[in-house]
Amino acid sequence: MKRFILICLLIFGLSSPVSAISLIGSGISGEPSCDSCTGALLFSWYCNDPTVGDTGYSPCGCSAGDSEASANGTVGITSGEVITTDTGEDGADYYSFDVSSNDLVVGSVGTTFIQFTVTTWIDDLKIWFVVPPAGNWLNLFLEGADEMTFSYRGGYDADAISTNSADLAVDTLYKVRVRWREASSPYVTLTVWAGTDDWAETPIEDREYTSTLTTWTGQPTTDGYRVGNTAAVNGVVKIDFIKTYNDYRDTP
Repeated sequence: MKRFILICLLIFGLSSPVSAISLIGSGISGEPSCDSCTGALLFSWYCNDPTVGDTGYSPCGCSAGDSEASANGTVGITSGEVITTDTGEDGADYYSFDVSSNDLVVGSVGTTFIQFTVTTWIDDLKIWFVVPPAGNWLNLFLEGADEMTFSYRGGYDADAISTNSADLAVDTLYKVRVRWREASSPYVTLTVWAGTDDWAETPIEDREYTSTLTTWTGQPTTDGYRVGNTAAVNGVVKIDFIKTYNDYRDTP
């Protein structure tokens, strides 16, 4: 009798589609490798699809909040890059995500890693911009002819730090890390690497801001997390990936 029951169970398991799927599960070797936003990582986007964490791509990222990019202006995704394609000064060109209750970014402490190439350089071309209520922001943008700036603004009081001798060039891949924290110095950092270097290697330039920050007076909301050229200037940037954490760290 026991042998008969065992045989029936085996036959049902092999013939049932539900059981077959359960047996295969995550053991499929072809599954994409996806990041997990269950700890300090809040947002990870490899810029290969407007849906963050789309398992049709590998690698694929994750989001602790909004995962559907909203297109603003002339922006698109080609070959795993967010590309601002408009060279006219008729408006900003970027993707945005809604923010709710610190799910994508935290004003008191955080780190963002981003990799990009500028193909048309223009002063004030923004690459990453977080917009809480008026008077507060996180803003990474190009400065002058070959430098860049990261600005932390709390309560209408902006604290910015810029590279001095990075000598950035067009059509060149770069990695950038920006960090901010209200608790201790250095309060804001801006670090630039060559795109082919590892995050642990010696950077092109590493800058620190050691003065106390003014606390944010609000939180980002609709369209608050923006990736791409959010300024109405005629520059073009290609962004490969971006990751934001809710802690102060060295590497992604």
